[in-house]
Amino acid sequence: MNIEILQNDRMAQNGHSILRSLQNDSLHPLDLLVREFTQNSLDACIDQTEGIKINVDTGLFIKDNLLKEINGFNCQFAELYNKNEYKYLSLSDKKTSGLTGEIIFDEIDNDQLGNLTKLVYLLGANQEKKGAGGSWGLGKTIYFRLGIGLVIYYSRIKNKNNKYEERLVAHMVEDQKSKKDYALEKGRGIAFWGEKYNDINTKPITDANYIRDFLYIFNLQPYKEDETGTRIIIPFVDDKTLMSNLEGKTKLIFNKYGHFSIESYLENAFKRWYVSKLDNHRNQVNNPIELSINNNLVQCNSFENVYKILQDLYVAGNKSFSSKTNKIKGELSKTDINLKRIDIRQAGMVPSGNLVYTIVPEDKSETKFKAPSRELLGFYSENEEDENLESKNILFTYLRTPGMAIRYEDFGQWTKNIELPNKDERLIGMFVPNSSAVLKDTRHNLDIDTMEDYLRRCERADHSEWVDVTLPNVQLTVVKRIKNQVNAFLKKEISSSELKGTTGSSTIGRVIGNRFMPPMTTGKSPKRSENNNHSKRIHHTAEKLNFNIKEVKQIDNLLEIIFDITSNIQTKAKFDASIFLEIESEINKVSCESWEKDLEKKFPFEINEFDVEGEQNITALKSTKYNSVYGFKIKDLLINHSITGNLTVKFLNDGFRPSIGFEGIKQKGNIYE
Repeated sequence: MNIEILQNDRMAQNGHSILRSLQNDSLHPLDLLVREFTQNSLDACIDQTEGIKINVDTGLFIKDNLLKEINGFNCQFAELYNKNEYKYLSLSDKKTSGLTGEIIFDEIDNDQLGNLTKLVYLLGANQEKKGAGGSWGLGKTIYFRLGIGLVIYYSRIKNKNNKYEERLVAHMVEDQKSKKDYALEKGRGIAFWGEKYNDINTKPITDANYIRDFLYIFNLQPYKEDETGTRIIIPFVDDKTLMSNLEGKTKLIFNKYGHFSIESYLENAFKRWYVSKLDNHRNQVNNPIELSINNNLVQCNSFENVYKILQDLYVAGNKSFSSKTNKIKGELSKTDINLKRIDIRQAGMVPSGNLVYTIVPEDKSETKFKAPSRELLGFYSENEEDENLESKNILFTYLRTPGMAIRYEDFGQWTKNIELPNKDERLIGMFVPNSSAVLKDTRHNLDIDTMEDYLRRCERADHSEWVDVTLPNVQLTVVKRIKNQVNAFLKKEISSSELKGTTGSSTIGRVIGNRFMPPMTTGKSPKRSENNNHSKRIHHTAEKLNFNIKEVKQIDNLLEIIFDITSNIQTKAKFDASIFLEIESEINKVSCESWEKDLEKKFPFEINEFDVEGEQNITALKSTKYNSVYGFKIKDLLINHSITGNLTVKFLNDGFRPSIGFEGIKQKGNIYE
């Protein structure tokens, strides 16, 4: 193969700027590799019903055999890479169209860029295909960050004459600005290898025999019969170099023998990002993916529980957008799945997509002896032994037509301020857009037609988030409204679910999610007691106090309450009284102490101010765990007929309904004329 080293030129990018063009430090390079390669493969799929096949191959190659074909490195290369054997990583796809298009760059029509030009020869050439996963044309730069910057592309296509044609080209990008040790001659840090078609430029090699012998360096086979597709080969990879930044944070970087293993990490990465399509031919989803790693087929029946749940969520959410609500039993996980269609107003109501979610016991989302679900989905601890690694109990994701999970959240705009009342349960949720929903309307001249068009426009270059964009003449805020609706619905539903803590032997019931100005429950009757002796100080069991709310005012998150306390006896007497807050539920009331002890969460409201007519002996009631002021005790309350008072309740969480509890017990024998 002949080398073509690109020289410095005006307005030309160099290796340093190319490697910085996709700045995503939040994901591991192997995660970015899986996301980018699979997106490209799905975009090139020939038949969406059949889907695609992806193979991951790794192995060793002899350095000198490769350098006989790819040469032109500087004198430092031999010193930098002085071993005989090195590892390679290869990803290939089948049932895809391959690297199509003109092979001579000078003959390319700028309006009809083929896959070859987009993937190999141009940076920032975006994907125009409807429903495509790629958009910005920058994701491919991840290939150059995994080894020494050298990437080999092999493809088999059907050309414009309907004949099978093979293509082989190599490309290298290195940072000569930041690194002192580089392999190419000084310049822009960019080189191509192929067949010369003039004195300077190269094109891909199309000689099938040469390509077969070249692939044999890596013990790889060419495509055959009616197969078409693309293979990338990244030589000079090192497991420890790629994995060491995650050492001590996750065990996913090791194989079963405890050795660094990119194969182990890649298998989970494919499940993490493409669980919706992986081994999912049975559900008639578009573009199912068959994955093999070193000829070992990855099948859904071996998925960890959390991946079974996620695939069930996708199948349920993607099946139909006609029902406003639904309940489905997951095929793989056997969990109960809830569905809520999210409608937004856009020149009429638009069914934007389905929210699908399930609440499962924590152990249901785990598989014994395997990594915990949060770790599988990329929530790594700074310390592998961190006891709080599993402390978050919300997992949420969202995706587009290609089926790649955009990201996983445990807290964000989709899930903010959602707390499961039972710490032993886990909420796993997903938003599946209705990609064909029409957004276009007659009021605005929009250059988009469907929900899929808009979301693709909203996606960042690294596919890591949806952010609303301003279109000509209008900002639709579609993503913002979807997120807000999902968040509001989940908060309402989760707040209405059963809390399974215990207060004594009873069960904490269903929490009512009313906001401010809830109905107030007045207090209890006093406790009765019997006195069996014949003392003259007789205790009257009917003697009691009544607590009555006279007026309630709402000011922001405060409730100002005016009350009176009346006695049903005619003589003046002393009482011991308590006024306290509880949480109202359908089954029973939940005390502050029980709430904070059983749920390990601060009580959702507290009393800010309290006052009773006259000079009274008042003591605040505070919780043991969080020191919450939940009530007041009045000692030696002297009352003839009635007294008035006021209190102010502050809401710390507006998802619960308060009840005011009251106890008034007459002191025995104390009667005043």
